[in-house]
This record gives sequence, structure tokens and C-alpha cells, in this order.
Amino acid sequence: MAANDVPCCESMFWVYLVVCVVLVSFAGLMSGLTLGLMSLSLVDLEVVIKAGPPQDRKNAEKILPIVKNQHLLLCTLLIGNALAMEALPIFLDSLLSEWCAILISVTLILAFGEIIPQAVCSRYGLSVGAKLSVLVRLIVIVLFPVAYPISKLLDLLLGKRHSALLRRAELKTLVDMHGNEAGKGGELTHDETTIISGALDMTQKTAKDAMTPLSRVFSLDINSKLDEKTMGLIISKGHSRIPIYSGNPENIIGLILVKNLIKCSPEDETPIRDLTIRRIPRVHECLPLYDILNLFREGHSHMAVVVKSNSINETAEIAKIKSSIPDRKIHSNPRKGAKGIRSCKTSGLTLFLYLDSFPILDEEVLGIITLEDVMEELLQEEIFDETDEYVDVHKKITINMQASPRAAATGSHLHWRSPMASPICSCHGSPLCSKPSSPALHSPISPYVRSPLSKPSLSLCASPRKVTLPNSPSRFSGAAPYSPSQHQASAKGFGSTPPATVKDNKNSNKNDDDDEIPQQVFGRMIRRILFSVGVPLATGVALLHIFGVIKEQKLWEIPVWLPFLTTLITFGASTLGIAYGTLSASWDPDKTGSFLGLEEAQRNWVEMWKQENDGQW
Repeated sequence: MAANDVPCCESMFWVYLVVCVVLVSFAGLMSGLTLGLMSLSLVDLEVVIKAGPPQDRKNAEKILPIVKNQHLLLCTLLIGNALAMEALPIFLDSLLSEWCAILISVTLILAFGEIIPQAVCSRYGLSVGAKLSVLVRLIVIVLFPVAYPISKLLDLLLGKRHSALLRRAELKTLVDMHGNEAGKGGELTHDETTIISGALDMTQKTAKDAMTPLSRVFSLDINSKLDEKTMGLIISKGHSRIPIYSGNPENIIGLILVKNLIKCSPEDETPIRDLTIRRIPRVHECLPLYDILNLFREGHSHMAVVVKSNSINETAEIAKIKSSIPDRKIHSNPRKGAKGIRSCKTSGLTLFLYLDSFPILDEEVLGIITLEDVMEELLQEEIFDETDEYVDVHKKITINMQASPRAAATGSHLHWRSPMASPICSCHGSPLCSKPSSPALHSPISPYVRSPLSKPSLSLCASPRKVTLPNSPSRFSGAAPYSPSQHQASAKGFGSTPPATVKDNKNSNKNDDDDEIPQQVFGRMIRRILFSVGVPLATGVALLHIFGVIKEQKLWEIPVWLPFLTTLITFGASTLGIAYGTLSASWDPDKTGSFLGLEEAQRNWVEMWKQENDGQW
């Protein structure tokens, strides 16, 4: 076809005009879907299907089968876009002159075939892709003979794109960004992000990172007796399990449960070797904490001995195999003719242990690790109880618990209560009783009962400090020096400040930075963009048409650069019209704004850069 060979207002003119509009719309649709659908990863879609809002789940279920073969979808959309953009100048050339066809085709493709569709689909790609899923399937079928060979070639050269799962460090950073402390609209609290990060970090932590060094471990010799001094020392430490060693503290052979001592009287001076001693697992220092946690979950023991690895290159898998020691319970039930032998059961088998000749293990003991140590690594915070002495065992940072200043000003909130008569609280043949003015000094049970009105104030301190409490005994009679555990630590829920509460966010599935554009403002922007693009485009087309008439009438020899310069200026003005149409529209739904929108453009420009400087965009 020759240029401008279809007269205006004839039937073919309108047919060609409709074809041009369809081609521009189709090119914009293909361009927008390319960005919108290809930006949706398979992982994102699967997450939305399982945990997204109901409407988003339906949209993701429609899109997922289409996006699975990403190279085929990419080739189909790009081929469709290329066909539309290449065919548009052919039909425009039949309606307009050469310069006008170039100007209009480039402007329309840029504004309505690239910028606007990609801007809309990048924001609403999920909903737009779901509504057009049937059309996309139809286009894939039509262009399949051409797109499929190209997609297979891309699969061969680049490989198929699989689900891009996040690495551990990336997932941890993503969790931190979704915390409400990051200031990006996340709803995860500090405790939630801390626990998730701790769970991710535990894989790289070993028993050596969480253990208590052997020099800090309180243990008892198997040849010792449960006299009044030992009982007082056990109660003052406040442990629920105590390691038992033979010969030297490094030769730990088992442990005893303090709760099993409730029937033991200090007067009897029961030998520890006559108690129920439980087998304590031995784990290597390089064993991951998750494996230790699984070991504790089996119920054999909540305490383990950490031993030094034989070689530096010993892997965690080897350490795991070596640490899988079955549980062994020792019962004081000697048989006739087998003096000094007690039976123990392991996995249904009856084993025997000679108490008179404990084997000295050749492994170097580094310390012990408990379930509480593992949980502290998971929570990444210290767990304090009434008997803790250190915030950090390695750094010797002690903790002191005392009444808050407000509670101390009103008087003592610590008072004595008479313990019930029981074997453990009976000394010298009679149950203990106490009076407010004369506390029982021989009771191995902590005599302090905190009033419900008392609020402990917890704060870290770097050095030990004694806390003088009213009516506090300095020691048990005949027992080791005893003082109440000193706790000062910052803990949520203690003190006058109430714990923080998390408000339920009904729009939690939406990012606060991605506010929905009101329908009135969106329609106003579209009208402004059409006007801002249409005016310079119509002006440029009119000038080119005038140049063509002057050239045909031979009124003036038009320079070659003049139509080119007119086309360039018109194209630039039309492109800037997209930005001006957006800025000149009133962003307030209740205000329409002025006709030219100069004031709105100035105000929106300042507001946009203000939000940019504040980091909201």
C-alpha cells in the first residue's frame, strides 16, 4: 500500500482505524502480561494458594498452570507483542503520511503499549492475569507452533526455571524486614522475629556454643553422703538434676534427680551410690543443637555431657552416631552373690554395673548441656528462674532479683510461712515450723514466699551484689553458706511496665506502603494522561499535515530536518504528557482540581519528593 492511500471517512478508513486501535491494545496487553506474569514466581503463587486471601487464592490457582512453563509463556507473549507493534505502522501508513505514521505509532506504542500497561500489570498482575487467563491460554495455543520450538531451545540452553527458594540468610533477612520494628509495615513482633531467627541459626550452632563449662558445673561425688550440709548445698543451688562423678569431676558417670530426694532425711546420711542414678548421655562438642534437642525429646535425659572431639575434622554426622547412647537407669537392687552390682535396663535388656570399679573414660569432658541451654539458644534470650545465679555463665555476669523500688517503699513483701511436715523438711526428728519473728534455720527448703503484691524488678549487673532481705537466715544449721538467689535481669512482664500487646491488623495481608488508589483518582489520572498525550500528538500531526500540503502545492520547499524536528518534539511532548497527566491530577478524591492542573502538579511534585526522602517510596 502507498502512503495515505485510504481517503478519510470512508468505510476502509474506519476499518483500518479500528485495526490500529486493536493492535495498540493487543501490544499493550502482551507487554503488561509479560511483566505481570513473569514477575510472579512459583514460590509466591504456592504461598498465596496455601495462605493468601480467598480471592487471591482463586487467582493464583488460575495462573499457576500457565506460569509453570515459563519459557513457553515468555515466547508466546513476546511474539504476540512483536507482531502487533510491527503491524501497526503498516496500517497507519495507509491512513497518514510517513512522518505522521512514525510519530503516532511510536507515541501510541510507548504510552499505551508499554508504560501504562506495564505500570498497571506490575501492581495488579495477579488479578489481571487471572481475569485474562483464558485469553492467554488461547494465545498460547495459536502461537504454539512458533513459540514451542523456541521455548525448548531456551530450556536446553538456559535450563528450566525452578522454584527460587530463599537461602537461610535471605530467609532470615526477610523475616527481619517483616518485623514491626523494621518500620516497613510488618506485623511480626520482636519475639516472633527473634525466635524465627534463632531457629534458623541453631543449625549452625553446636553443643560447645551452648554448654556450661565444667568449671561452672555443680556435681557430687558418688562416694559422698546426703548429710545436712550436702542437702543444704543441693537446695541452695536450686538445680533439678545433679551430675554424679567418680574419682574426679571430669569422670561424670550419671545424674540424680533432686525430686527423688524428697524422702531422704539428712539424719540418715544416705550414700549417693544407694540412690537411683540415671545414665547421662555423652555428646561431642561438634554435635548440632537440633540433634541434641531431638535427643532430649526422646525422654532419656534432659542433660548431657559434652566431650571433646577426637579430631578437629570430625563431622557432625560422625558425632551424631557416637552420641547415640541408649539410656540406662541404675536401680539399687543387689542380687545375692553379686555384691556391689545393680541392674540397669537399656532397651529392654538387663545390664549390670559394678559400682566398685567405674571405668575412667578417656574422653575429655568440656561441660554439660541441658534442655534449658538449647531453648535459650532457640529463643536467643536467657531464661531466668528463682534459682539462677548468672545471666551469662561464660562471662560471670550475675543476676539479682529484688523487690521493685515502689514495692520496697511500702514495706517488706517477703514473709515466712510454716512448711508442711514432710520427710525432707524434718530435721532432728521433728517437722519444721517457723514463726514470723523466728524463722526456721534448719529447713533445707527455701523459706521465702513472695507476696502476690510484690513485683520483681530485673536489671543486669556486672558484679555480684548481696541483697539484704528481712528475716533472712545467713545459713542453714550445719550446712553450706546459703543466700537467696540474686536475680536482676530485664524480662518482659516483670516490673511496673505492662507487657506490650499486639493489635490485630485487619489488613495484614496488604503492605502499608501499597495503599490502594481510589477509583476517582485513578479515573482522573487516565483522563489527564489522555488529554496530555493527545494535545501535543494532535498538534504534531496537524503540523506534519500542513507541511505535506505545502509540499504538494509547491508553496515552499520544506527542509528535511523540519518534519524530523517536529516529530521529535511531538514525541517528547507526548511522552512528558504521561508524567504531567499523572502529576496534574488531584490526588484528593474529594477535589477535582483546576483545568490545567498547575497547582496540583506543583503540590504533588513536592509531596512525591518528600515521600522519596522519607524512604516511603
